[in-house]
Amino acid sequence: MKQTLFTITIDANTTYYYRVSARNWYGINNFSAYIETVTFCNPPVALTFGTVNENTIQSRWDANSNPNGTLFRAEMSTASDYSVINDSSAWIQGTNFYFQNLSNNTTYFFQVRTKNHQGIEALTIIGSTATLVTTPPAPTITASYDESSSGIGYYEKIF
Repeated sequence: MKQTLFTITIDANTTYYYRVSARNWYGINNFSAYIETVTFCNPPVALTFGTVNENTIQSRWDANSNPNGTLFRAEMSTASDYSVINDSSAWIQGTNFYFQNLSNNTTYFFQVRTKNHQGIEALTIIGSTATLVTTPPAPTITASYDESSSGIGYYEKIF
């Protein structure tokens, strides 16, 4: 009986189909039914944050050699252990997401998930960052001159 072993390189998040056959002494092949399997996704690679301002943070990640069509979901929490997910994207094919309407001067924690064709997920912690402090408005200075009976006068108002 002759046995053959094949080793191949496989890609992340890809469906593979295979079957085997046996050949009898008369050269007649008999194939098995097709079997399919899906490989796991590579976990995304965390990148530095993009836009950060008073109420918006852009989380970013690298697809890490996952093929086109791989889905990602960005998640944001105010808890460092992610015990509560305050907001998340839908499952998207992009590699960044803008979280908006955030509170200013607040620290947020971010992670991103990816899932393969069978729904098995991989998780990467992106990290944390804080929104910026809201810049106060510039002061308004109003000055006027008022000549009174004493000859000199002024009025100053600062807001």
